[in-house]
Amino acid sequence: MRKTLAALTILAGFGALNPVSAAVVITSTEPGVLSNGGPEVTFNNLAIGSSPSGILTGGTGSFSGNGTIRFGTTGQYAEPFGDTSRYLAIQAGQQEVIRFASVQNYFGFLLGSADTYNTFVFKLGGVGGLTEGTFTGANLLSPGNGNQFSPLTNGYVNFAGAFDTVILGSGSNSLEIDNISSAVPEPATWAMMILGFMGVGFMAYRRKGRSTFRFA
Repeated sequence: MRKTLAALTILAGFGALNPVSAAVVITSTEPGVLSNGGPEVTFNNLAIGSSPSGILTGGTGSFSGNGTIRFGTTGQYAEPFGDTSRYLAIQAGQQEVIRFASVQNYFGFLLGSADTYNTFVFKLGGVGGLTEGTFTGANLLSPGNGNQFSPLTNGYVNFAGAFDTVILGSGSNSLEIDNISSAVPEPATWAMMILGFMGVGFMAYRRKGRSTFRFA
């Protein structure tokens, strides 16, 4: 019994230090929807043509990269359909990285004119950490053909999973996003994740005990 309790205690400790292992998945796509209604980064207080840097109003992630703030539509970028505010455009070969100080379990944003060459990568442990999810614009809003006016390729996308870094990129002009939101796990969520690790560890411990034979 003592060994069992010790094993569970160790597993719980590991769960508290690294209670993550759930891959990031798309939970819902909402074509034509502009916002999730919660606290969001909107870019409205940034100068057109500037690159976002640091933690922005409405969010907790720190921005770095060479994406730029834009307004309206040109031949190189287009505002998400229905969006009348400033947005973040990531052009060909550019990248924007959003780093969080703690693990997040939710991420969402308004995506404009989704393209197959738009990329979204979720990492755990920083840019060089584990890849928890990789998506293209076509994965998020099919058919991903870059249509600037169709609700099928313009809308709000929601993700769930464990991550602390999001890397946004585009192989061609352009990736356009706005109204970015994120969230950390609630205490109850952490508790359930830790209990899940403990349960798996306990079952493995019991199976190991049953497969041990002793000879006189």
